[in-house]
Amino acid sequence: MEQFSRMTANTEGSAADVERIERHAIGAWPAPATHCSDGWLLRHTPGMRRLRSGNTALPPSPDGAGRSGLAVVEAFYRDRGLPAAIQVSPAAQHTELDAYLAGRGYRFDTPVHVLTASAEPVATAPQPAAAWTVHLDDAPTAPWLAAFVELDAQHDSRAIADQVIAKISLPAAYVRIDAGHRTAGIGVFVGGDDRWAGVYCMATHPEHRRRGVAAAVLRAGARWAAERGIAGLYLQVAQSNTAAHTLYTRTGFTPAYSYHYRIRHTGAEPQATGE
Repeated sequence: MEQFSRMTANTEGSAADVERIERHAIGAWPAPATHCSDGWLLRHTPGMRRLRSGNTALPPSPDGAGRSGLAVVEAFYRDRGLPAAIQVSPAAQHTELDAYLAGRGYRFDTPVHVLTASAEPVATAPQPAAAWTVHLDDAPTAPWLAAFVELDAQHDSRAIADQVIAKISLPAAYVRIDAGHRTAGIGVFVGGDDRWAGVYCMATHPEHRRRGVAAAVLRAGARWAAERGIAGLYLQVAQSNTAAHTLYTRTGFTPAYSYHYRIRHTGAEPQATGE
């Protein structure tokens, strides 16, 4: 993973692509409650305590900005019973703010890599023979949402399904792969941009791991994107998730940029996650 971190540092995506991905990700993973103040974008999803973009603040740019609005950020999350959690993204563009937050006692948490790939090669990768049924819907069906809750298996999975995933307004493909009478894997591919589609909610049933299920989900979603003229895919994966990094690298994804969180300690902190 240390080698992967060095690769990320040496292969930062173009500033235009990074900005476009960041902007797209805000709409791709909506938050029910949002507030803008002094350039900050504050987001909150009731019932969700995990570190995800729907429950964190995005700082303004350029680097060095945002200090004057930090009191509003802290009050926004304090009023909702949460510590202030800031998504320092892209990390390379917010080094001064990151140092300032560290000096104020905000702890470093959950470094995440953003990986990208061209859609066409992922869509046309060889597929092993398998007795699977691939479902691809343009809305989150009841079976897809049920599969997400089962495979995500967290205390707030239902809240995320109902308040975030079901509220995605951008064009999207909800991929579900069934093996017999059981869902083997899922993923969401969010479009609405001719350059990038975001890959979210990738999950595989434990009994079907290392059998090519995740790669099959990626192929189906990449095909959907390519057919709509979307050139590339991006996804977010925790630096610590070595198995996911191996899978995504094998399927053609490379590092574009990184981000992490800074959390103000209050004694009641959100749980870490990979997105």
